[in-house]
Amino acid sequence: MYDSLCLKQHWCKIRFHFKKEEYLNIIASKSHRSIFSQLRLSCHKLNIERGRYLPPKQILPPDQRICNKCQLNLCEDELHFILTCTFYQEERESFMQKLKQLFERINFDMLSVNDLFIWLMANVHEEFLHIFTKYLNVIYAKRNITNPVSTD
Repeated sequence: MYDSLCLKQHWCKIRFHFKKEEYLNIIASKSHRSIFSQLRLSCHKLNIERGRYLPPKQILPPDQRICNKCQLNLCEDELHFILTCTFYQEERESFMQKLKQLFERINFDMLSVNDLFIWLMANVHEEFLHIFTKYLNVIYAKRNITNPVSTD
């Protein structure tokens, strides 16, 4: 019950209409389209999802599905992965610089992290999707080839 509520809240933030999503026709790279789709559908290997599929007595509440890539001690959900995890800071800064160049009239610094996340996940501007999915591909690859941060 707790998990299904979180999923519904996530889904409702980025999905406005129930039809074939435009990004499926816009993103040419199959790997980029796949990663973006996985994040939008909560069908990925971030700890927020991995903790859901443990044996029944070991299932962790979402707030205990902690990111093992940084030391912020926060849940590794989609928002954390894309916008706040310090492990991807360098890649994020490069991405945000490109984003600000593409959309010069938008002051992204004025958006809350939640609003920025929704904007990123719902935007279907073609050039933006190319830049964003390339960023997602880079950080997803980095996540998968590195060891967790030691908390000693």
